[in-house]
Amino acid sequence: MSYEEDFHERKSRKKGFSGFTVIVLVLIASLIGGGTVAMLVPSMIQAGVIDINGAQNANFYGNSPIVQTRDPLERQQTQLEVTTAIVDAVDRVKPAVVGIVNIQGGQGFFSNHQEYEAGSGSGVIIEVTGNRALIVTNHHVIEGARSLSVTLADGEQVEARLVGSDELTDLAVLEIDARHVTTIAAFGNSDALRPGEPAIAIGNPLGLEFAQTVTVGVISATQRALPVRIGGNKVYEVNVIQTDAAINFGNSGGALVNIHGELIGINSAKIARAGVEGIGFSIPINDAEPIINDLIEHGRVIRPYLGIAPRDLNTVPEQYRPEVPVREGVILSDNPVGPAAEAGLEMYDVIVEIQGRAIDNSVTLRKVLYGKRVGDTINIVYYRGAQLLETQITLGELPELP
Repeated sequence: MSYEEDFHERKSRKKGFSGFTVIVLVLIASLIGGGTVAMLVPSMIQAGVIDINGAQNANFYGNSPIVQTRDPLERQQTQLEVTTAIVDAVDRVKPAVVGIVNIQGGQGFFSNHQEYEAGSGSGVIIEVTGNRALIVTNHHVIEGARSLSVTLADGEQVEARLVGSDELTDLAVLEIDARHVTTIAAFGNSDALRPGEPAIAIGNPLGLEFAQTVTVGVISATQRALPVRIGGNKVYEVNVIQTDAAINFGNSGGALVNIHGELIGINSAKIARAGVEGIGFSIPINDAEPIINDLIEHGRVIRPYLGIAPRDLNTVPEQYRPEVPVREGVILSDNPVGPAAEAGLEMYDVIVEIQGRAIDNSVTLRKVLYGKRVGDTINIVYYRGAQLLETQITLGELPELP
């Protein structure tokens, strides 16, 4: 039964005759006929024989607790407040969301050069410095581009230049002339997100034809691990936010914002599989921010380097697992090089702690590691067989991928 049906049913029961009243009327009618009943009913009500207020009904059916129902006007007011908050949030950030077209070139007929639109995505304006405005988007949106075109919220198209991109985290930064910019997105705190709170996705699904599309859902989960594959091989994992706000092709690089209109994620991926709906992923802005800063400053991400090939211990088959007294940690699956080799680590050592923080998998290891700087010295606790050892390692700089 719906809330409205329940509410109106309770009101109608209070206005009608009680069950006891109906029985009395039926008995009287059977004895003396309907006409006489019409004459006697007022007197019987006045004398208290018939209780139209339901007191006899309570005695007849047994005492029942009174159920309080919520005023529909109060519910409508709550719905209005939530809707208004979403609209206000969208108004704050929507002008900062742009469309991006990836233009590539190739050899045409008669050896003439031809350019074509290889794909499109979305982006978010995050900063204005001097005469340039910076836009964050996904690496896969701009990958392979000869040139890039940005369409602003008002429909104006401008050229963009690539500042830097990072394939591992699927992030890129572009710049355009700041004269065209009216709004930048404010960063929220993605570490404070809780499942169930509202999430708003803004972008250009399926291309510029559906520019500035807004979809609303909730935060479905946080700290999801999404594999990154390069050349068909899994080389990395990124932590992502899972949301059921609709994210379609072309939304990549767009904004995921909270109820306050603050940027909490960069939309990155959707599971496209038959029978799967409402599963989209966004890169948490707290994780993206240091990557963005490196791209702005260096054109690439400067990462600290241990010189190990990490693998989660709990994914190693039992017959190949070293005899260590733990079930979780990061095992060195190959001979270490660089800083780790210099510190004395060996293949099959299992790292269980870095800087006092428990390391249960490679994602945790990278989160701790990438929170440090090149040249920092870190303390590592590890098992070599049953023996618990400790060492210090000075971090090097991760070489650029070829």
